[in-house]
Amino acid sequence: MYDYVKPSNDAVDKRILLARLIQQIGKSGSWSGETHIQKSMYFMQALLNVDTSYRFVLYLHGPFSFDVHEVLTWMLSRGEIGVQRYELYGPRLMLTKQGETLAHEQEEFIDQIEWVSTEVAPKNVKDLERLATVCLLKSDAPAWSDEAVARELNRLKPHISVDDAYKGIEEYENLRKRAEISGAVL
Repeated sequence: MYDYVKPSNDAVDKRILLARLIQQIGKSGSWSGETHIQKSMYFMQALLNVDTSYRFVLYLHGPFSFDVHEVLTWMLSRGEIGVQRYELYGPRLMLTKQGETLAHEQEEFIDQIEWVSTEVAPKNVKDLERLATVCLLKSDAPAWSDEAVARELNRLKPHISVDDAYKGIEEYENLRKRAEISGAVL
């Protein structure tokens, strides 16, 4: 079979991790669109310290990984995930039987996958964008004050007011504390 996407050498491990994440996000009742998958994977890496080997950049709706997108495309081409289309909400990614088999190969990071599936994935896209961008700013500039983070978030994302940025910082700090208390942080 011809794979039209040529993923990196560690793509098998990345597919396995993504398959388990998609499976858990679906079990949590969250919308499993690409944004939810992207932000969940970002939080696993940035907040929970899981070495996913994915590179994230600040993009339209917060941190985005072209690597995650590439592997999801590859999984789609291999028949490991399918797309369910909904008129009002956009596509939802679902595991196929092959994807379910792949997900059962994932034995590492189960606690972290379950944590992001219940704590991060159920949020709406607007909240995910704000929270993930706060996480990115706090990770890249840990010495910045909350005021500096709020102003930078508003500068980068003008549709997020400074007041909403402060709310995002507070929500992120609560999320970070819950992650530490739960033992999900590596």
